Amino acid sequence: PAEWGGENPPAMSDSTRETVQVLQAVANVKNNISPRAIGAYCISMAQAADDVVEVLFLGWLVNQGLVKLDQDTQEWTCGIYVSPLFETINDLNNMPDALSLLLASPQYRAMLAATKPAEVAKQEVMLGYSDSCKDGGIFASAYGLYKAQKQIQEIGEATGAEFRIFHGRGGSLGRGSGPSFESIMSLPPGSVKGETKFTEQGEIITYRYGNKETAIYELGCGLTGLMKASHPATRALAEDCAEYLEIAEALATNGESAYRELTDETPGFYDYYYETTVVNEISLMNMGSRPARRQTGDRTKASLRAIPWVFAWAQARVTMPGWFGVGSALQAYSHGDPERLVKLQKMHDEWPFFHNLISSVQMALFKADTDIMKEYSRLCEDRITETLIYDLLAKEHQIAQSQILLTIQDSKLLSRQYIDLRNSVSHRDSILKPLNYIQTILLSRKSDPALSEEEQAVNMNNLLRSIKAIASSIRNTG
Repeated sequence: PAEWGGENPPAMSDSTRETVQVLQAVANVKNNISPRAIGAYCISMAQAADDVVEVLFLGWLVNQGLVKLDQDTQEWTCGIYVSPLFETINDLNNMPDALSLLLASPQYRAMLAATKPAEVAKQEVMLGYSDSCKDGGIFASAYGLYKAQKQIQEIGEATGAEFRIFHGRGGSLGRGSGPSFESIMSLPPGSVKGETKFTEQGEIITYRYGNKETAIYELGCGLTGLMKASHPATRALAEDCAEYLEIAEALATNGESAYRELTDETPGFYDYYYETTVVNEISLMNMGSRPARRQTGDRTKASLRAIPWVFAWAQARVTMPGWFGVGSALQAYSHGDPERLVKLQKMHDEWPFFHNLISSVQMALFKADTDIMKEYSRLCEDRITETLIYDLLAKEHQIAQSQILLTIQDSKLLSRQYIDLRNSVSHRDSILKPLNYIQTILLSRKSDPALSEEEQAVNMNNLLRSIKAIASSIRNTG
């Protein structure tokens, strides 16, 4: 290990060297500035217990005090805590086995208990809202995350380990966004024990915390939700209704099936996506921390990153990551049976999780516009693909809207307690529609051979400006 921390470390691959240098930088900051200067080491796309142990092993190998074993007492001290991030539907399903195996190791439990500072000596688990939604759709993602939190609670009770759940939410409707108070109150009973942790990303930071008044309001909502969700005196910690969980399982399965039929099995779907949205242009903008795609030239779901996936659909007023599959799931469950419809209505009224999910879907549906969606669909090069994909999207949008209205027992979306939000979105729509039509024209001209190089540059500049303008008007895009 001394060699790894020295001036002449052993030969290693570029990726290994980069990882080691990150850990050396972490050790340097913690040793010279403060142990609290750097928080959790998050592992993206975690799948197994090994992913956590490997970080600690490398922390020991760099030999700079991150992970140490006292040779006299044989006791570990650990200056880094690792937060595995489970993101896809499959990874969320495998998470209980990974955590159970990890906590079954006496050596790992000893290192976790010896984590410094002492207040962070809990097993933190990060849950990914964005990639799970991109992978299996909004219903499977939302319920998969809900189940994961309940499973973490059960593992904690069985092993005696303390957990901290880190919610990796984004700013858009397809990435877990929503009002802080409602989001916290819709978490599983007992999963919030005096603390919660979640990310705030994109322009949401500016909208919520850009001035003193809104920042105080947002923090107040979050703290109120935290206290109410944590204290038994303000919220009875009753078990979830077993029947509701069973119904949600069926809804998630049917929703995922409808979503995957579109995104995984429909011919030409990704050609449609790349040709009718601004996903290619996003990578040209000075925004975001990572490339829009993992692999250029690869038109598959796996090559796409979750943020541009949601962002591009929102620009075209499709917003499908926030609603596709929900209508089919509700319709397949109720199937015209009045008794089943009544159960869905009761779930919406009585279960905070389901109520919050349906509210988010309402917002995504209301921000979609099938007329503008049609204008963007005309940019698809293949007329058969254009008709096929647009019809699938428009049909599911209509089914989702009608099924949601039946479930909430209302005649229009975002009414009652959401009327102010409805009015705000409607007002902004008068600005958005002209911008969308302008953007479709600019997209159609970007490959026009009749334009000179200078005209192409001007067109691209205007196209990038239209993206920023639409994002500002939609607001929750990131």
